[in-house]
Amino acid sequence: MPLLAEALYDGGVRLLEVTFDACGKKTDAETAADIETLAKNFKGRMYIGAGTVLTEKQVRLTKKAGGSFIISSNTDKGVITESRMCGLVSIPGVKTVSETLENADIMRGEETELMGLDIDISDSLVLLPGSHSKCISVSKDGRINEFHTFLTGEMLYAISNATILSRTVDLSVAADKEYLIMGYKYCEKHGINEALFKTRILDMLFSCTPAQRMGFFTGAILYGEISRIIKLSQKRVIIAGKRELKYSMAHLLEHFFQKEVICVSDTAANNAPALGAVKIYTEQ
Repeated sequence: MPLLAEALYDGGVRLLEVTFDACGKKTDAETAADIETLAKNFKGRMYIGAGTVLTEKQVRLTKKAGGSFIISSNTDKGVITESRMCGLVSIPGVKTVSETLENADIMRGEETELMGLDIDISDSLVLLPGSHSKCISVSKDGRINEFHTFLTGEMLYAISNATILSRTVDLSVAADKEYLIMGYKYCEKHGINEALFKTRILDMLFSCTPAQRMGFFTGAILYGEISRIIKLSQKRVIIAGKRELKYSMAHLLEHFFQKEVICVSDTAANNAPALGAVKIYTEQ
């Protein structure tokens, strides 16, 4: 682990999370030992902390090992209180308080990414596309009102790699904008299952280019997420996250709906999680 940590440090990483094993294959004592080794080796150079912290005991082990921060996957009052009492920075996950499935959701890390964006996010929808995408509604005073999660990125990857479309879709190819719109419209009219298979038809019967097929495929996948976004009231949309989806989402929103769309630069989006963590650390 020290060699990997050195490589991350050389690459610019200044906060490193060592996760406790929720499955129990690695003991808490072993994880604490790893934290202690890294904390000693990188003292004054990099902040070392613990992740997937679920118990107050794990907080105390982290403190004893020399860790600086606690990342927990839920909002546990005991873990947060113990972290503060130990002088550690607490970075908990977020959940909605709702008895209905439609409004129930969780956020684990994206709130940190949100805080690291170097842009005014008030009264906006902030979209963070990735393996799973977040749509976060921010109030005029900068508070999170609500958020929604979509499995968009994982669907793109899974369908393009583990189905018959693996020979049709190439994720490394930029999406053709005209076919992006075509795929969106086709999914809206005929549903996602038929739209996805039509991606293969474009290849076999219409000899469409890889960019055209990628555009149609992406448009169909994004339909569900975009159609949900347009129902939210904010007129200003800020898109960060992964570039593979960022610009396709921006094009669809600009084409179909009267919303101001701002794309965060790739560099700013990539730096946001680390900057957000530093901001949380310095403000506690």
